[in-house]
Amino acid sequence: MSGKNPDLSFNSGANINYFFMAAIKFTIKNKKSTKVGAKKSKKNNFYSIYVRMYHGRLFDFEKPISVFIEEQHWDPKNERVKRSIHAPNNEQINSTLEQLRAHMFSEFNVGMITGQDFDRKWFDTAVLSFFNRTEQISNEFWKIFFTDWCNYWLENHADKHKVSAEKYMSEGLKGEYSNFVNIFKEYQGKSKMKFDELTEENLDAFSKWLTGHKHYSYETTKRQLRRLNFFCEQAILKKINVPLDFRKTIFVDGAKKKNYLDPYFDEKEIKQIFDAEMPENLEDIRDNLIISVWTALRISDFSRLKISDIQGDFIEISATVKTGIPVVIPIHPMVKKVLEKRDGNLPKSYSDQKYNDLIKDVAKISGIDNIIYGGKTQIIEENGKKLRRKVSDFYPKYELVTSHIGRRSFATNLFGKVSNKAIMDIGGWSSEDMMLRYIKKTRQESAVSVKKIWENEATKRNII
Repeated sequence: MSGKNPDLSFNSGANINYFFMAAIKFTIKNKKSTKVGAKKSKKNNFYSIYVRMYHGRLFDFEKPISVFIEEQHWDPKNERVKRSIHAPNNEQINSTLEQLRAHMFSEFNVGMITGQDFDRKWFDTAVLSFFNRTEQISNEFWKIFFTDWCNYWLENHADKHKVSAEKYMSEGLKGEYSNFVNIFKEYQGKSKMKFDELTEENLDAFSKWLTGHKHYSYETTKRQLRRLNFFCEQAILKKINVPLDFRKTIFVDGAKKKNYLDPYFDEKEIKQIFDAEMPENLEDIRDNLIISVWTALRISDFSRLKISDIQGDFIEISATVKTGIPVVIPIHPMVKKVLEKRDGNLPKSYSDQKYNDLIKDVAKISGIDNIIYGGKTQIIEENGKKLRRKVSDFYPKYELVTSHIGRRSFATNLFGKVSNKAIMDIGGWSSEDMMLRYIKKTRQESAVSVKKIWENEATKRNII
């Protein structure tokens, strides 16, 4: 006898590979970081262990097993973790690798007997079955990579996230957080950042990239960092291990801080707008503007106003669009005039974009053309790309007018005349801090206001 099992003979020369045993190797890999401004940190020198299985020309597959060690703790010659008190869980990891090796050989033998196609799916399934993972769990990279987590949260949790006791996260707000994810993806490039890479050093680098590479303002950069913090806090709630460096003070370039106040209309300018002769196509725009400066309603709310919302001398809205907060607003005499000239009807509403474009024309026709320092969104070109950025300079005031000027004007003109609580209740601000952000009086204007109060008091007491 030749000693050969006739059942294992093959006619095809290509099948000669089956006579050789498959080989299994363990290695470690770490994709190098290419993040702008980030420095290599010893803290983050973690490598993933990979299992590779190959069999001549039949197949050659490799896969990370989501077990991480530091480079200095790996023994490449023996394909195992070094026995060291500095290498946590070394015995458990090495035992797991040997068990995985035996498991893969067993799966290979079963495949040989049953005529298995040794493709990528077979290999992945064999590895996953050892760790009792399903195909779905194998794709749960959101437990490892930051942007994968952000996308997972937006898809699975955003709709149920409460922004207040009575309101869930809106589609608009979800869009803003989704935009942050796209920005962070651009920053990290092809090498996705793991949670353990969210160190203070790398977060400072991200902030510098926002202001330096993206040319974002101080305020916009701070807003993006707040969104990063939000996703990190949500990850912690899901028991994901996140470094707490994000809670530390992250550097933001102070040179990018806004050095101007967003414009508002004082009462004299509002009267100019109210009295100005407007072309017919701007009448509705002007009257919507008058409503906004005396109600503090956002465009999303005053563009949806209905006659049924007007109850006697008050406007009552059960829930504002953005925050869901109910508001009761007294009707100002100018708003009454707007309604009276329309026989009690409201002016025609417009899209956000058209309204923002046309109120600039209204302000210009009303003679609000004094030159002020402010920020105007313009198209700038950088590295062949066209970007929308706010450019600080001196402009005619009407060029800086946007729909939010109504809300700013309301808060600023009433500040100091009525209680802060009254302004908050009417404008629907949830906190005094949020309301105070809308107060846009300059230091000079504030000083003049105090001076007038002192003069009035002095006159009453016959001091002057």
